[in-house]
Amino acid sequence: MGKLTEFNLSDLNCNVYVETGIGLCDSFRYATTRFDEAACYGIDIENDFIENARSKFPQSHLFTGLSTDGLKKWFQEGCFQPEDRILFFLDAHFPGSDYRNQPYDVHAPHALPLREELSIIKHYRPNNHDTIICDDARIYYHGSWANGNTIYRADHMIEDIFCDRQITLDSRSEGYIIITKVDTA
Repeated sequence: MGKLTEFNLSDLNCNVYVETGIGLCDSFRYATTRFDEAACYGIDIENDFIENARSKFPQSHLFTGLSTDGLKKWFQEGCFQPEDRILFFLDAHFPGSDYRNQPYDVHAPHALPLREELSIIKHYRPNNHDTIICDDARIYYHGSWANGNTIYRADHMIEDIFCDRQITLDSRSEGYIIITKVDTA
């Protein structure tokens, strides 16, 4: 389980934070030290995690349900402005596994929503200057991750969805996939 705390958020030049799979709020809490709490958006499928977040971050925008539903809702409601630079931290995979002792099952419904999350972001913000950090790269790529590889493997199509972006793999923890806009000056 990776954490946003491994990143210097000031270096990312973003003004809005969106996290899918907030869990116990470790990364979300760290984000609120850099972002205005009212510019922080969090999603989790577990209602008690969202209620916990609401008690700690009452000015933030929180959604209980599937990450894909929450993202669509916020995009369709116009929560983000074209000039916003959003930091997306995508960590909504294997719901119930890390905190509820559910099995890691790549075939379970909604187990690995990354491809759909990325497709939604690309659809609604095709020309943005956002930064996307995807946790647990080792689910999608075999590599030299600090915490090793995993037996769980899933297709992602990241290079197809974001063929116009720079995609970097970071080997810390379980690995991170970092997607940024390629500036052509």
